[in-house]
Amino acid sequence: MVLAADQLLDGEGVAPEQALDEGQVGEVRQHGTEAADHQLLGIVVAEPALLHLGLEVADGLLEHRAKGSTQVDAEVAAVERLSSHEAHQVGVLGEELEAGGQDVVELGPTLLGSHHRLLDADEPLGEQTLEHLAVELVLVREVVQEAGLGDADRLGDVPERCARVAALGERRAGRVEDGFPGRAGISVGHRREATSRREPTPGTVRPRRALRYGPAVPSTAPTRIRAARALLPDGSAQALAGPVEVEVRDGRIASVRPCPDPGDGSVLAPGFVDLQVNGVDDVDVAIADGADWDRLGQLLAATGVTAWLPTLVTQRLDRYGPALERIAAARGRDGGGPAVLGAHLEGPFLGQHTGAHDPRRVIPIDLGWLAALPDVVALVTIGAEQHDAVAAIDALVARGAVVSIGHSGATFERAAEAFDAGATMVTHLFNAMGPLHQREPGVAGAALADDRVTAGLIADLVHVHPALLGTAFRTKGAARIALVTDAVAWRAGHLAAASVTLVDGAPRLADGTIAGSALTMDAAVRNVVDAAGVPLADALTAASTTPADVLGDRSRGRIEPGARADLVVLDGDDLSVQRTLVGGSVAWEP
Repeated sequence: MVLAADQLLDGEGVAPEQALDEGQVGEVRQHGTEAADHQLLGIVVAEPALLHLGLEVADGLLEHRAKGSTQVDAEVAAVERLSSHEAHQVGVLGEELEAGGQDVVELGPTLLGSHHRLLDADEPLGEQTLEHLAVELVLVREVVQEAGLGDADRLGDVPERCARVAALGERRAGRVEDGFPGRAGISVGHRREATSRREPTPGTVRPRRALRYGPAVPSTAPTRIRAARALLPDGSAQALAGPVEVEVRDGRIASVRPCPDPGDGSVLAPGFVDLQVNGVDDVDVAIADGADWDRLGQLLAATGVTAWLPTLVTQRLDRYGPALERIAAARGRDGGGPAVLGAHLEGPFLGQHTGAHDPRRVIPIDLGWLAALPDVVALVTIGAEQHDAVAAIDALVARGAVVSIGHSGATFERAAEAFDAGATMVTHLFNAMGPLHQREPGVAGAALADDRVTAGLIADLVHVHPALLGTAFRTKGAARIALVTDAVAWRAGHLAAASVTLVDGAPRLADGTIAGSALTMDAAVRNVVDAAGVPLADALTAASTTPADVLGDRSRGRIEPGARADLVVLDGDDLSVQRTLVGGSVAWEP
């Protein structure tokens, strides 16, 4: 059944189960022709299930009108059996069409035949799969038009008006908000072999060009990024697959699709998110102001970081206010550098394992002080053995902050109580906490045993032995490991009021106590892959997706349509950073 474009948009000349009411027609016009384009393409390929489902499968704008139609219901049920992997094969047909010069008059039957061959797939994914199938049809249409085959008289019985309206939606084609449904035509990659391991060292910062710090400036023109492999959703996890092309529009990922191999071995990953940064190089976040934030953004972007939490260590209560005001101002700055997502307070309400924190400033929890904190505070580390730990967790979670247990000698039971109260993270697992004893597992054991809890992990190969790094990944899984740097301004020679010196790969106090790190996020990824045998996909997930999820930010840390175009391109061999993009704009490149 083929309908003219104006009939579809006016809601006239259609069967009752396909009719659009005035409100729906208005929505079609209001949201542009993208949805109409999807709908029309369902007609072009003679795909009645897509047509009857209507605009719900295109963009979730409208409810489908398939009422009282047993045949339509059966067709919808059949389409819902498409597997995500096989549904994406429709997109591959576009590439084949362009390469083989197939006549456009065969496009409809070819797609329909392919679709029918997929109906025996087992994995039920429902409307999300259908939505992305509709997107792929749009992409095929673009390929046809770019190949010069899209003139109306070669579209068979599709009215010229259909082609005209579909063309109007081209610019917005492929923009959806849900996840990437599958990777047909993209081969799944594997982690590098052990024979390729290098001697890992803490990260160093290379020279870098100047940039503005702050939230991304959205790109206005579409950008296409191709990579030999990319970290893509794969069911409930993520996997490396490729080759792949990511299209970016207005600062967001518009589409993800197979492409010819670029031949450079590159790896595309979501931008790294660092939840614990006390300082970088010679800039301490506690006193950073003005141009210091530009330099921090510059240094972090060079290591693949696209979002981060400036972290304040233990100090007098009256010192936090001015520092938090400066962090709040940095969060609101415009520019092209990594985004400040909020502040991490690592203190002063810690437990008995103070580490490099000044023990004189570690104090009992002050619930009134916590209640008065500004909303820039995103994450707070406390000791689970504190008397008011559960009350503090309740109050912080109620205001939207994330609570992490750290610098704590709490028992397994006290740590479990904190997790039950709403703490969802532990700060630098294995460091500044009691040992993992066979009869007293402590905070570390409680964190490893609780699937609700994400473990921060410093992978500089100084804080934690490589064997334990690998054990943590295998025990928790990449979705519950957040790589952090805990970096300090080691070149400045101080952490808060204490002097620090870089010794044996880590900043240390005069007594040898480790005081943060000189680690970078790209080095952390390399270290867990090379020294701990962690699969690259897991390492990249722990550096990007997991920390974003800790903050409840699903717009970051993933490569899928609708996500922010915060991306890092890595060399496929040595995993060095080749380019960092924030909001689709280049924030750093050599």
